[in-house]
Amino acid sequence: MRSRASLAIFLLLPFSTAHAQALASKSPLVQFSDDLEALSSRVMPTVVRITAQVYVGDHEDSTPINPTANSSNSNLPDTGLVTAGTAQGSGVLVSDDGYILTNAHVIAGSASLRAEVRMVSGKLRVLPATRVGLDEDTDLAVLKINAPEGEELAFLDITHLPPAHQGQVAIAFGSPFGFERSVTMGIVSAVRRQSSPDDPRLWIQTDAAVNPGNSGGPLVDVRGRLLGINTLIYSESGGNEGIALAIPADTARTVFNAIRKSGHVTRSTLSITTHTLSRDLTRGLGLTGTQGVLVEDVWPAGSGERAGILPGDIVQEVNGKKITSIVNYTQAISALEPKKQVPITIARGDKILNLTVEPDRAGSRARSLTSDISFGRNLIPRLEIFGVTVDPDTPNEWNPIRSPQGVMVVARSSALRVAESSLRPHDVIHAVNGKPVTSVETLRRELAQIPNRESLVLQIERDGNLSYVVVPPG
Repeated sequence: MRSRASLAIFLLLPFSTAHAQALASKSPLVQFSDDLEALSSRVMPTVVRITAQVYVGDHEDSTPINPTANSSNSNLPDTGLVTAGTAQGSGVLVSDDGYILTNAHVIAGSASLRAEVRMVSGKLRVLPATRVGLDEDTDLAVLKINAPEGEELAFLDITHLPPAHQGQVAIAFGSPFGFERSVTMGIVSAVRRQSSPDDPRLWIQTDAAVNPGNSGGPLVDVRGRLLGINTLIYSESGGNEGIALAIPADTARTVFNAIRKSGHVTRSTLSITTHTLSRDLTRGLGLTGTQGVLVEDVWPAGSGERAGILPGDIVQEVNGKKITSIVNYTQAISALEPKKQVPITIARGDKILNLTVEPDRAGSRARSLTSDISFGRNLIPRLEIFGVTVDPDTPNEWNPIRSPQGVMVVARSSALRVAESSLRPHDVIHAVNGKPVTSVETLRRELAQIPNRESLVLQIERDGNLSYVVVPPG
């Protein structure tokens, strides 16, 4: 009996296993898992790991760009020692000839860039990457790599992009905390998410696990189509807490096309700052209307001032488009051509005014002072500083400069007495021992002719004032 029972059980085993396999093959969960595995295999070769050699001032914010920050000087160090280091992030290939989309904050301040990428052949390569351009307003950047001869690059096609829908499955790729080629899954928690009422940018919110290092990587749907570029997390711990924000793919495509074509994004501005019309604001200021955006400030000599716009005005219509929020105000302005007159309707008290405005060309927000510096180009050892040659753009980008030539101090290279007591970031060196300074090269040349045992007398400009600084012998 015992042997017959064993034989019966043995004979039943092949049938039971085959039956279980047949049932499993029909399971939607198993099919979903297989589909995700295939999706990961298809998308992962398009994901790159970016390593940047960076120089960072000691007071500079090294965290991802703050979506609520509006100050163009929020990243400027006050006394800034500069240190060298590396930063890592992610990116995604979006063309077969090596163009990469990533976040601007991933490569900010970089002196050199390298991209780790898996070729179609399966080989893992680390390639030098060049920066094509970046757009700090959207926190996007474009890089370029060249595939080795005989190798091909996988990429995500961004020609036709699907809109994101709340509740759909979303998969995030990247290198969180340096763990390269990672994948996580969640859903689209919200679309058209604003991080604050006065942030004109719209985000895709997801609960897919996103951590430091994921920045710049793709968020895709279950068909492997790009939904967005992973950019921010909201977290009290510094890690994933289920709220991540991605830049929508259509925004990324628009910025990519502009940077690929011209190296930058051209935008218009009315040279005013605006604020959402909240209920409390309307009541507190005694405003009669609730449609539009409130003008907080009007920049001197800008297009808004020339048109007659005043602080306290409410912008209700731009070029025929009704303004209902900061978001559609920004979209309306972005659609304008610089220097081409358009009508604008504002409310001032109980009056409605129809004005004509000629938009200015918007400049990019000021970059970090330590962006793009290198020991070879910018280090001035005798003064223990990093400096850059003043050019025609410098006075507009930083503070007004009285003389159009000189060397601007961008950071200190050590904590020794010379830089600590004598020079600060933003100082402009105009002369050394009475000899004019026109560039980093001429400053180095003049310093080389003065023995170390002799003092130096620098004519500098600080906050618009000229003064002399004595640097004692070394």
